[in-house]
Amino acid sequence: MERDKLIGVAAMLFSVVVWGISFVSTKIALAAFGPMMLAFIRFAMGVGVLALLLRLQGKNFRVSQREVPLLIAGGVIGVTLYFYFENNGLVHLPASDASLIVASIPIVSLLAEVVVFHRRMEVREGIGALLSFAGVYLIVREGLRLTGRPAGYLLMAGAAASWVAYGFLSRPVLERNDRLVVVFWHFVAGTLAFLPFLPTEAQHVELLDGLILVHVVFLGVGCSALAYWTYQVAIHRLGVAVANVFINLIPFITVLAALVVLGEALSPLKWVGGAVVVAGVSLALMPGRKKGAGSAREPAPH
Repeated sequence: MERDKLIGVAAMLFSVVVWGISFVSTKIALAAFGPMMLAFIRFAMGVGVLALLLRLQGKNFRVSQREVPLLIAGGVIGVTLYFYFENNGLVHLPASDASLIVASIPIVSLLAEVVVFHRRMEVREGIGALLSFAGVYLIVREGLRLTGRPAGYLLMAGAAASWVAYGFLSRPVLERNDRLVVVFWHFVAGTLAFLPFLPTEAQHVELLDGLILVHVVFLGVGCSALAYWTYQVAIHRLGVAVANVFINLIPFITVLAALVVLGEALSPLKWVGGAVVVAGVSLALMPGRKKGAGSAREPAPH
């Protein structure tokens, strides 16, 4: 049992470290590739590696024919549309700001459940939601003061909305099928849906070098394949509630990686805002919540 827990912790730590660094790798790779081309390349690689992992585990790729429309819609909304907003947002935003805003997505999902499904919100959840949004407000306010450019924050709001829609859309499919198989088909649909964007997008491949190539491979193999597999390993060995406590480490890993690699330093107010966001999310989504909000804690596809 202890060995299982250690494997689960190691697997989850691998996932959150990889996903935390993904914002920095994306920021670097965007120097040579347009936002949608970069997303297409990384998810095309991710599809190949995920297919290999599923084959090695002997899993069946088949899904019910009735699931196909939901899988396509999930891929388009949760992969294509999400990364349209996130990658374009990273053109305008520091990696650390983007990660801290993404960290608040579970709260948006929680509030959407209250509105759509009329789920009663507990006092603890309400306080957590208020804290999280207060933290986002501090981050955005400070970011606008420093840059005067709202475009990046508006794009990240679009990413949050896309992920909330994806969470609701994918919930019934995830309940009936293997989680990693569903992720695979979402990646397939999302990758194909990137294609119409590519002909009109400007690329700067003359800037491509070995370092950027390493980051692209890291995004495709590590972030879009291996980290999802290790996340499933962690869930199997630790349970969803315990595994997802680690998700709150992602923005802090991003902040550290952005400081070391990109030289991005958070102002004191952004540090406060980030801490408040994570504290709010942790409070609202503590174990013991009512059943029915599980999709709110699905990690965004970093």
